[in-house]
Order: sequence, then structure tokens, then C-alpha cells
Amino acid sequence: MALRSTRYLLTCLFFVTLSSDVFGMKDISGLLFRSLSFSADENNQHFEDAISNLDKGNFKEANSYSSLLTANVEADTRIDVLTLARVLTNAAIIHTRVDQLESALVLLDQAIQLVDSESPFHEDIYPLMMVKAQILKEQNKLVVATDLLRRAQHITHRNDGVYSEQQIAVVDLISEISTSQRDYAEADRQELFNLSIGEHTFGANSIKLVPRLEKVGRHFRLRGAAMHFEPNAIFAPAPVLNRKDRAAIFNESLRHYNRSLTIQENNYGPNDLRLVNTLRSIAHTRMAQISGRRYAEDALARVVSITAANPIADIPEHAVALIELADAYTINGNRKAAETYLDAWDLLSQSEELNELRKDIFSSPTRIFPPTQPYSLLSRRPSAVEPGEEIYVIAMYSIRPNGRTSDIEVFESNAPVEQKKQLRLWIRDSRYRPRIEDGVLVQTEGLTIKQTFQVIAEKVTNDVSEGQSALEEQSTLKGQSPLPE
Repeated sequence: MALRSTRYLLTCLFFVTLSSDVFGMKDISGLLFRSLSFSADENNQHFEDAISNLDKGNFKEANSYSSLLTANVEADTRIDVLTLARVLTNAAIIHTRVDQLESALVLLDQAIQLVDSESPFHEDIYPLMMVKAQILKEQNKLVVATDLLRRAQHITHRNDGVYSEQQIAVVDLISEISTSQRDYAEADRQELFNLSIGEHTFGANSIKLVPRLEKVGRHFRLRGAAMHFEPNAIFAPAPVLNRKDRAAIFNESLRHYNRSLTIQENNYGPNDLRLVNTLRSIAHTRMAQISGRRYAEDALARVVSITAANPIADIPEHAVALIELADAYTINGNRKAAETYLDAWDLLSQSEELNELRKDIFSSPTRIFPPTQPYSLLSRRPSAVEPGEEIYVIAMYSIRPNGRTSDIEVFESNAPVEQKKQLRLWIRDSRYRPRIEDGVLVQTEGLTIKQTFQVIAEKVTNDVSEGQSALEEQSTLKGQSPLPE
């Protein structure tokens, strides 16, 4: 792996910070009708120019050519109904690229009426429903969008059967919408159905099934990690689960990841680099599960062995694997963390270019746990704090060579006592990748955190998660662990 790509790898988070699910509109250019032809050369040229400019990202130019084509086709009574509908659909897709969503919906409704006049089960209904559903999803009209997606799915079933591969995009979108609506049971059903389609298409042990197994595994991992089991999580952004239910969700994630791993081992052998991402995903799941953290070490130790023994892997990739393992050791309180960090340090000491990468990683402490920031919502404004005045706590602390914090002191605050206590506990329970100087793990002193709070009644938005980002870690602290997801 090149050093440049390794730097990119190091900008990713290993232990993932979870936030509310927000889904933007996907690129719907794949739903364009690209094989249209017209009797008039002018129309063919407008069509080609519209598609070409869209593909190049010249959206305004594409919209201009598309508008010319639409006007010509609408005025030509010789154009058949389906061709007109396809031109209107293309125009609607291009309108979305210039943020003209309402006009895009008008064009789509016209196209739908035209296709319906031919047959309500025509195959062209599928792309029309997909485009309109994504626009409505962008406008947060989720119920109507889901109904359209169901119709698109029905068309695929009529044309290609229940396990039609064409419906994958529909299934993914319904899962996304269900997750954003916190209908997790429906999202689970859609993800598992996606996997069933792959099993029916490729076979239960096909290597082509691996991406879907990974996707389902990730879905359940994030589901479990987003579920709080604390009894006092009154304002939690996700439903509260007991430990048994939460464990079942993580076990579902691990079942799919382990199945993916087995398929890859059977196809590539036990020491192939292609196993690394799945092993890391298993480690992520174990760490998020909390009760399974010890087993994350085994998965990451195997990643180290594979990268160390594989001639394709380069020094930075091996070092990253060591750092991942050392981070897990640090969180788990395993004393092997120090020697593992220093092994990575030594690997990155072999050239000037690697020295720069080593400096990026070890020149300051990096928070690796917890992945989320302290709770920052208050049920009411403290009586001593005037409206509009910032509510905050500023604390100072040190990080020891073993990654644990010490010397925690709150030195300035206007927040209630309970919030001061919570911040102190959060700092106490945090774990950091320590700083290394000249091959020695050293203590870092004088770090500060400023935690601000927001009163629930004063929030403009209902999105609870937006109130959880008001943390500033100052001095030389980098923030979270730059390891791959």
C-alpha cells in the first residue's frame, strides 16, 4: 500500500462515532434512459449533448439541452407515448441536479400518466417510481416515498420473480427510510431480504455473497451500537434495550461477518489480505458489543499476522495493524499495549518519509474511547445562568503513558454539579493512544476540555443528536482514533 493511501487510511475512524441517520439523495443518473433515438437529427443532437454534459458534471448545460429536447418532443405529435415519457423522465433527473425538485416531480407525474396509459405494469414504471421516491425522500415525504418504492418492487417481481436482482436498490432505500423513521424491525427485514436475494442468485457459499454479508453485518453492528441499555437514557436518540436484546443484535452481526470470513477463507486461504477488512469488522463489532472486547484482540492480532507475513503489504500497513491492536489493548487494559505501540514506532522509523507518518500518529495523544462525546443536554436552564449565556464546563487533565487519564480538575463552570460530575467521569473512563517521544511512551499534561450544554426546551430542531457535538479538546490533543472503520 502506498504511503499516500495509508495517510488516507489513517484519517478514518476505527471505533465509529454514531450519529442520527441522515440519508441524502443518491445519484440517480443510473436511471437515465440512454438509448433513445429520434427521426429529427436536431433532437438526437440535443439528447446526446444533454447526456454528455450531465456525465461531465455540466448540469446547467445538460438542463438547457434537455429543455430544448423536451419542448421539441412535446410539440411533435408523431412521438410515441413511451418515448415522450422517457424524455420527460430524463429531464426530471437532470432537474434534480440543478436543485429543481418541484419541477422534476411535475415532469415525473406527466411521465407516469403516459406510461400508465400503456400499462400500469410496464417495466418503465420502475425507474419512474425510483426517481420520484428519491426526490420525495429528500423532501422528507417518507411514507409516500415508501409506497412508490413498493410499487417499483412489485414491477420487478412481475417481470423477474420475487428474487429479482433489480429490486436491490429498492430494498436498500426502504431500509434507509425505515432506519431514519426508527422502524428498526422493518429495516432488519429489508437487509435480510437483500441477503436472501443474493443467496438465491449466487448460491449460499458464493464469494459474490461477501459484500452483502458484510453489509448486513454492518447494519446490525450499527443497530446494536446505537441502542442504549442505560435505564436513565431518557433523551437517548435511539430506543433503550436491555442487555439480552442488545447482545442478540450483535450476535446477528457477528453471524454474518463470520460467515463472510469463512467463505473468503475457503476461496482465498487463511492468510490472504482480502480477509483483513472482515477481521476488522469483527473487531469493531466486538468492541461495540462491550462484553466481547477481549475477542476483538484475537481478530486484530490475526490482522497483524496476515499483514506481517504478506509480501504485498508494506510497512505502513503493517504499522497500522499494530496500532489497531495496541488501541484495543489500551481500551481493554491489556499491558501488551505499550510494546505493541513501540513495535509500530520502530516500523515507522526506517525512513524520513515514514518518520513524518510516525510523527502524525504519535506526536500527541489521540482519544480512542469512548467513541461518542459526553451527554450535553439539560432539561432546564440553571437559575444562575441568563438566557443566551453559554452553559459550560472546562476541565483539565493529564494522560499517562498507559493511555489512562489522571489529575482531572474542573476549574471553570456555570453548569449544574451533576454535569460537572458527568464530565469528570467521562474523562476518567476515556482511553487515549499515548504520545511517544524518542521511542518512549510519555505522559502528557495540561490538556483541557470545554463541554458546552444546550437546554432541550430552547432547541430549534428536534434532532437530539445535534446537541451532542459541543466538545472542544484543546492543547495538542488530536481527538479520535485515526484508524480505519
